[in-house]
Amino acid sequence: MKILKYLAVRLFIMLIIFNGIASHLQHKILDLKYQILSSEISTAIDWYRELRNENTDILAEISKLSLEDVNLYISILKNGRDLNKSTSKAIEKFKKISSTIDLMKFRMQGIDNKTDKLTLYTAEKTKKLKQNIEQTKKELLKKPSYEYLKSVTVVIKGKTPANPVKGQIAQSWLGTGVIVKIEKPDYCIALENYYCPDYTYILTNAHVAGKAHENVQLYVENEDGLKSADVIKFHPKLDLALIRVYGELKGKRAIKGLSISKPQEPVYLVGHHLGRKYIYGEGVFAGYDRIYDVVQIPTLFGDSGSGVFNKDGKMVSLVFAVSSYGFLGVDVAHGIAVDGLSIKIFLKDLFRK
Repeated sequence: MKILKYLAVRLFIMLIIFNGIASHLQHKILDLKYQILSSEISTAIDWYRELRNENTDILAEISKLSLEDVNLYISILKNGRDLNKSTSKAIEKFKKISSTIDLMKFRMQGIDNKTDKLTLYTAEKTKKLKQNIEQTKKELLKKPSYEYLKSVTVVIKGKTPANPVKGQIAQSWLGTGVIVKIEKPDYCIALENYYCPDYTYILTNAHVAGKAHENVQLYVENEDGLKSADVIKFHPKLDLALIRVYGELKGKRAIKGLSISKPQEPVYLVGHHLGRKYIYGEGVFAGYDRIYDVVQIPTLFGDSGSGVFNKDGKMVSLVFAVSSYGFLGVDVAHGIAVDGLSIKIFLKDLFRK
């Protein structure tokens, strides 16, 4: 009997100890769950605060539940309420919060995916924008090289002998020309096995080609001397002439093509300014003077016959006169030029070949 009482007392003491341990563990477990969930809630709220305008309904729900649950848990710890009932209620709240957090994480994952796509899209757009900016910079900085302009430009020299009978004295002059085409003569087609030199066709002004003079001797300067030139034709009204030399000119080439220009577009030339050979100039297409183009580039005597080029290296005009005013006034900042369309019409037969 004594032994049974002893065992009953020991069992009762062990039950008390077990209940104490169980209660303590329950507190620890609840405390751990609270810490984990509180951390997740806090992190989630921070994420959503960064998004601000997105999923505000969930943010409100999370904030409300988490605050309610924290207050409940603090009340349980401080006031020592019935842990079984309060804890199960708290756990239900925690479960609800957990499911809400899971939903939030799922939506966050979707947002992250959209964000990744948006980031990729933005990166691609940024890359294209940078490429466009670089291309625009290149276009703005683009211009024909001095070497190219020099290679299509030639020195033309003309002279007439004295004629005492008519009271004419010997004259000589210097002007500029532009190589518009290099090709073999028609008769070279049948001479496949024989050397056949090219013809070099040069556009210049009619007054440079000596239209107003008789017995004109016309030459084009080459590296190894002067080449005799023949006049192919004059324009009936405009100051244009097409001349030709036999063979190629060393270090020279034909222009890239013909075009037209508009006001404010940059233009470039190389001429023989006041007899100084191959002087470079650049400026803008300034406008029009009746049927002629006006270029804002310094032009003076010796620049007659100089080609005016756009940024792509195509000829848009041909200088034929300085800009003058009054009786002897000269506007050295501008030049008057024949337009590109008139040039194209003048040379149409040449380019049909």
